[in-house]
Amino acid sequence: MSRCRMAMVNILIVALVLGHLHAMRTRSIHWPFSPYEMFARLGGDTGCTFMTIKGVTADGREIRLSGPDYSAPLPSFHVRLALQRALDICDPVQRQRKLHALTAEYLRRYEQRRRAGLLDGADTMPGNPALRSTSEPASGVEASDLQPMSGAPALVGMRIYEEVWPVMDPWARDAGRPKQTRLLFDSRQSAPPSAGPTTLPAGPSINEKGDL
Repeated sequence: MSRCRMAMVNILIVALVLGHLHAMRTRSIHWPFSPYEMFARLGGDTGCTFMTIKGVTADGREIRLSGPDYSAPLPSFHVRLALQRALDICDPVQRQRKLHALTAEYLRRYEQRRRAGLLDGADTMPGNPALRSTSEPASGVEASDLQPMSGAPALVGMRIYEEVWPVMDPWARDAGRPKQTRLLFDSRQSAPPSAGPTTLPAGPSINEKGDL
């Protein structure tokens, strides 16, 4: 390597180091220089809140829709992000309409992939009897289509839960056992909740390994 090229490389390295040191010193952000404060200190809150998406089968069982195959080609994080944005809508009627549209599209894509044999089997758990309603198929899913064509069961609805851990175990040993579970949305209910989300008793996780 020539001296000129070595000098240019050294100048670039020094500029990058000095730029980041200045950003850390002044706590200012001048891209690409940043103090990256989100990694510079420990959070004081040890609690955790997580939104969980579950599918409902015709017999009331629930499956946790956390695997990437369920929402492909979209990452599951993007699905939760879209649902969270819909949940943040202030108007209850518009919020319910948007959530119904998103979950109907999700169920339609789920059924297409299930029919094509692209979904593996899913862990299931008995549904909460207090939340069971009619077993009518979701929008876009016919009653005659409820026979599984792959390892995953057919779904007739979706529910969105908020799982809360007021104090999280440092080793995340209680990751699959939230202290509180709140129902935020049920695609089989047409009217928005009048008194806010329903608080449910904490129960065993669908995935005992704590895969959220």
